[in-house]
Amino acid sequence: MFGLRLSLVRLAWMGAFTWALTSNARSPSCETTERLTLKNGIEVVLSVDPAAATVAVVSSVHAGSRHDPPGYEGLAHFVEHLTFRKAVSFASPLELYAEAGATGVNGTTSRDTTNYVAVVPASQLERALWIEARRLGAGLDLVDEESAILERNVVLREHLLRIEGPIETGLNAIVKALFPVGHPYQSVADSRGSIGRLALSDARNFFAQYYRPERVRLALVGNFDVAHAKQLIDRHWAGLKASNGGAPYTAAMECSWAKRTQLPSVPRLVVRSRLMNEHMEFYWPVGSGEDVERERGIFSVFARRLSEAAEELGVAHGLSAGLGELELSDYWRLSLDIFPGQALDNAEPLVRATLEELQGASLEAGILSAERQAFERSEHLASIRPLDRALQLVRRECVPSACVDAAQYLTPSAFVGLSRFDPGRALIVEWRHHRKAPDDGAVEELP
Repeated sequence: MFGLRLSLVRLAWMGAFTWALTSNARSPSCETTERLTLKNGIEVVLSVDPAAATVAVVSSVHAGSRHDPPGYEGLAHFVEHLTFRKAVSFASPLELYAEAGATGVNGTTSRDTTNYVAVVPASQLERALWIEARRLGAGLDLVDEESAILERNVVLREHLLRIEGPIETGLNAIVKALFPVGHPYQSVADSRGSIGRLALSDARNFFAQYYRPERVRLALVGNFDVAHAKQLIDRHWAGLKASNGGAPYTAAMECSWAKRTQLPSVPRLVVRSRLMNEHMEFYWPVGSGEDVERERGIFSVFARRLSEAAEELGVAHGLSAGLGELELSDYWRLSLDIFPGQALDNAEPLVRATLEELQGASLEAGILSAERQAFERSEHLASIRPLDRALQLVRRECVPSACVDAAQYLTPSAFVGLSRFDPGRALIVEWRHHRKAPDDGAVEELP
């Protein structure tokens, strides 16, 4: 049952890190929203969309896989699963949300956080707020040992599906290349052994330590009355208290590694497996002092031009590009899916050619105006889905970006800055098909 709650994002990325790959979604610090903090420390973000018929509710706990104790990797994920269990005299959140007509009900564990999400009819907002408050207030005290064992087996099955295969092998190699030794994201990935030793007592201890009010951020996005929502939040959330045993917490404790990223330790990885879909990826770390808001516009233009060129030449399709947003480090990522029968080696020259063409182009006012309009349209599209916006608003930022209008930087001089996305400054990852690969997912580091 719980396996069905896995999102595509988790299936692709959860073993390494969760990417928020939206090309133009702006920093949460740039959103025009109302923010407040309850007396117990819970942070609340409210964003009204009168055109919506629903409300997206996201309850985010500042605890993810990088908080797993050594030897107990997978514990944060295990706790997430247990909070969905039906307990003694308590219906499960899934059952309660089904009664409320909710959609998109899910839980996701990333490196940094654990998010609980649901989209409910506007009339069911109080029901959703009560369900999420009960999840935090009841904790795991009513979960029994039998349920914990069953759920641990579900977590183990998910692990075997997504971890012990070529995708996860490659992603673990990417993590090692992108982050310096000792970085929190370099923590050991969960394994059969670490999951197998997880006990209900471990989960309860983790919950007590991390599921504290001051580590929780609640976001509501959609059609609701702000004054009424505040009354409901005060009714169901203001009385929540921390379990015994948790340590005091301040956000500054989490940020010592923020933006300390350097260039990748290796310039190229080759992942050989029996996967049929070959593709090439480029990763550019965001360093200290860099303002990604100023780069969004030119990166968007670059990605769109590259996608058009790849389709026209029949080299690749399905280009995806955007900012990988993590709490401690951000990354630009670009991925090209190669057409069957085309050589993977054609991808990198195409990226370089597109980059050089844009840098050397004579960008007339009309062209730049069209680019600005296209960028602004994509900005708008990225903002109209309440759930996407809510997930963006609960994201923590150790170093918030400056709030600027990225479209205004689409000028001829700005495109000189595209050298920032030179493949020579990136970690390049080649995912190559090998029909008889003896070790499916074998990774080779190239100088």
